[in-house]
Amino acid sequence: MQGIHPWIHRSHLRIYLRPDLKAFLGLPEPSSKELVTIDTSGQEEWEVDKVLKHRIYRKKCQFLIHWKGYDEIEPTGEPPDVLE
Repeated sequence: MQGIHPWIHRSHLRIYLRPDLKAFLGLPEPSSKELVTIDTSGQEEWEVDKVLKHRIYRKKCQFLIHWKGYDEIEPTGEPPDVLE
């Protein structure tokens, strides 16, 4: 009998291990994450290095942001209202 929800047996699961980035010779060394400033209301602020892409997702605009002080492999998708 086929159910509504997909399922997988626990024997197929494995423990997730973070990859060792030093094992990949072509990748640059990860830089430290730098907090840029704290504003008057106590909120943390980071500086945008560059906007990589933009898209419309579910009728809302999103930007793929590379943050200053972070690695190139860690961009985040942000809506325009969180950017100043």
